[in-house]
Amino acid sequence: MAAAGRAGAALVKELLVLAVVAGAASASSSIGGHADILMTPVHLLLPQNLSSDVLGDPQSSLLLTATKRDQQEDSDFFTSNEDGSAGKYEDYDDDEDEEVLPAPAYQKSDDNTYIRDDLTFMVQDPDGVVCIMVYFIGQATVYYPDTTGQYISKVFSPPEKPEISGMCDRSGQVCEIQMSWSAFTMAMKFGKDDTTDSWFVSQFRLKYDLNDPVFDDVADDLGEVELVSEKDRKFWQTSNLRSFRCLLLHDIKLKDDINNNAKLHFDQVRIQAFSEDKYFRT
Repeated sequence: MAAAGRAGAALVKELLVLAVVAGAASASSSIGGHADILMTPVHLLLPQNLSSDVLGDPQSSLLLTATKRDQQEDSDFFTSNEDGSAGKYEDYDDDEDEEVLPAPAYQKSDDNTYIRDDLTFMVQDPDGVVCIMVYFIGQATVYYPDTTGQYISKVFSPPEKPEISGMCDRSGQVCEIQMSWSAFTMAMKFGKDDTTDSWFVSQFRLKYDLNDPVFDDVADDLGEVELVSEKDRKFWQTSNLRSFRCLLLHDIKLKDDINNNAKLHFDQVRIQAFSEDKYFRT
């Protein structure tokens, strides 16, 4: 009887080993092949009449479980280790789509301009890289009607340190600097020409309020005026490798559609647009 018990125990052990190996191999193969089914637990129930010499507890049973990826609605997924052994569950919500936001457009910043110690006006791009450098000595001559209906002129000069603002859009190939003081705002707008590998001033603009006290004997209720330079003209066109520099006199005529006009006068001009550093090129 003892011999028969030992033989039975050996047989049970062999069956257990085969079941474990088969279960593990099946689980490993399915995980490695990314099977998309749920393996249910496999129970191997041993006869209850086996002696305690074999199992220690005649009422015990061995539970062998092979687990594969399940696709339940909770969207957990099962990972395996590099050696093929079982890994762990990780949370994953495949119903939550990641929103891809567009690249932000350029936004004007009050902190993107400054005036250098040598009185050069500086405008930076959104990344903080200097884009525009402007130095000049200038004045604006404004023509306007007085209370008698006659046109008179008055000359105004910007201070050394006017209020500066600007923008730089390198991808759109446009940038601009504005200088404001008293009743005036003067602007220069720049563009690029890929054909000639150059930059240029595409527009000069002057805006002012004729109701401001700086204008004497002005006709009533004329209000704000905005004048621009000649359209579709490339002023001061210069190679991208250089800055524009000229000590000669430059007069730029401005006008609007209702006969308001002015003239911008520039001396000792040094300008560079679409720069990539804080120093003038030659």
